Amino acid sequence: PGTRRALVAALACTMPLLAAQLAHAQAAPLVVDPSAANRPALATATNGTPIVNITAPDSAGISHNRFTEYNVNPAGLVLNNSTSAVDTQLAGRIDGNALLGG
Repeated sequence: PGTRRALVAALACTMPLLAAQLAHAQAAPLVVDPSAANRPALATATNGTPIVNITAPDSAGISHNRFTEYNVNPAGLVLNNSTSAVDTQLAGRIDGNALLGG
């Protein structure tokens, strides 16, 4: 009887954690904030690596990229701040960022 109670208590504590992890795993990896004035562009490399083409900087030199979801999987992602095609370690060769004039 004591073992059963301990098991029930352990499951009662563990189940919400598992549910939260599942919900997080199913969350969208990257979602650009639709209300942002300047939005980064999302792309995918030929090998499946996500690419974020960052926004152009303002007069103060700040590139403000807003997201409502920013979940990076273990394989990573590329923040593309290049104006010309470039070879990356994660995504291979990618085009220049059009938002930066590339």
